[in-house]
Amino acid sequence: MDELESDDALVYLVDDCQDYDSDMDSIHTTSSEATVHTMSTLTSDAVIDYFHEINGRMFPTDENIPALFPTDHAEVHRLELQHLELKVLLKGNYFGPAKEVLERNEGERRKRVLDLLTADGTWVREMAAEFPHVDFTSVDIVPLVPHIRAANILSYEVYDFYNGIAESDETFDIVHIRHAMSKVSATY
Repeated sequence: MDELESDDALVYLVDDCQDYDSDMDSIHTTSSEATVHTMSTLTSDAVIDYFHEINGRMFPTDENIPALFPTDHAEVHRLELQHLELKVLLKGNYFGPAKEVLERNEGERRKRVLDLLTADGTWVREMAAEFPHVDFTSVDIVPLVPHIRAANILSYEVYDFYNGIAESDETFDIVHIRHAMSKVSATY
């Protein structure tokens, strides 16, 4: 598989992962704790169910998600610009020991990164290109835009964060999240 393919990646809906009894079935899919019972592929027809219109702008239908920002093409453009601003401010896609943590160490397992609230997927695509020896999982609360496939971006997943993430503790070497306050309610 080429580093970037022209076709869109599948987006998986992960449902009720916290209530799942893993002793019932050992068939695992993309996420290490998700199974055929908790994960399904989102079709383009199903995506519209995640949004409703308010004053001509699209917002998530989930009442647990604060309606601070819309989730439409204009918002995607704003997020792209915001990503560029943060990149200039941080002088890259990360700060701190991220590069050292993600260094390739021969003989060790592949490193893994979880990108929470991935939005338009720009950060995860850029990081996957910079660190081709690292596997990335990209998670969001709504299927905002189609994502481009890359060899080391294992999956794009849509979660109800209130049910938890279908991954064991210590699965990821780095967890990346931006702007969480605008996406999760204060009660979470």
